[in-house]
Amino acid sequence: MNHMLSKIEKLLAEGKRLLIYGNAHTAVSVCRLLVDHGFVPSSFVVDRFAFVPGSRLEGIDVVCMEDIRNKEDYIWVIGFDNPSRTQEIIHTFPNVIHFVDLDGKSSWSDEFLESHKDDLDMITGLLEDDRSRETLRAIIHARNTGEYLKLLDIAEPVQYFNPLTRKNGKGEVFLDCGAFVGDTVLEYVSFNPDYKSIYAFEPMKENFSKLKNNTVGIRDFQLVSKGVWDTDTQLCFHEDTSASSVADSGEIRIETVAIDNLMPEDLEAPVFIKMDVEGAEYEALLGARQTIERVVPKMAICVYHKNEDIMDLFKLIYSFESGKKYKYYLRHHSNRLSETVLYAIPDDDKFGVNK
Repeated sequence: MNHMLSKIEKLLAEGKRLLIYGNAHTAVSVCRLLVDHGFVPSSFVVDRFAFVPGSRLEGIDVVCMEDIRNKEDYIWVIGFDNPSRTQEIIHTFPNVIHFVDLDGKSSWSDEFLESHKDDLDMITGLLEDDRSRETLRAIIHARNTGEYLKLLDIAEPVQYFNPLTRKNGKGEVFLDCGAFVGDTVLEYVSFNPDYKSIYAFEPMKENFSKLKNNTVGIRDFQLVSKGVWDTDTQLCFHEDTSASSVADSGEIRIETVAIDNLMPEDLEAPVFIKMDVEGAEYEALLGARQTIERVVPKMAICVYHKNEDIMDLFKLIYSFESGKKYKYYLRHHSNRLSETVLYAIPDDDKFGVNK
């Protein structure tokens, strides 16, 4: 991050003006990062289709891309998450700045890598394909150096519902842990219309209300206004519309459920668990251990919220009784250090169900 900030300082000294390209949640996060370091953008920039005359964000004017004449007079800070669009901007615009770590908490120092060398070597050896190993190397490089080009090269656009998870979907039970406003539920219904049933877990009230409205008419669908955890309990919660998380203290309290306590005892494969629960994945997997060991579900588990998630969540799943019945794949779906997903796919050679 520091070398990007230094680059901004140098370009500003040359008379360039600072812009943020984007106007959604990521752009706001980028703006706040810049302001925290003493850099106030002159404008947010959006494409014509998204431009609303007179609009402002964070007290800053939003301008239309087509109204900017000399792009070389500006510093272009990426304020969106699309990897392919990021690559296009980097190759066609001057003075591009891209922060891969917006909170400054996701870097891996040389000391961190040395202390986790054995774990990373183990994971490398267990990953199923060259693409997974290439992905791990790119993530290590980006987290260690802040350089993003290798990360962009391996980023893949289709998250969760792709060729890795397509197999054996007929009659499948889908568990959407961290269902947000229903976007992944709708994607799954389109991806696998032959499913058996869907459970969607979302503890945040505002998101749950939108989830409920957005999924009207979906068949065999159960909404659960709880978070997933290792026990049925209540927890303090930090509420944010896009990235809520369990907290040590706070006025907001949520109910949680262990997947093992909710799933019927006669649940049979195929089952697909998608998990993006803002740093609670470890506890949620512990709460689903019996289900995972019994039915060996497909899993798409986010492994980026905490610095050690790739190591800790991989080792946890592999330690389960069913851990050696999987093929493991690692994919990255963002232009930043978020949206890294571990795909655990039942190995038909080791597990007869789903053949």
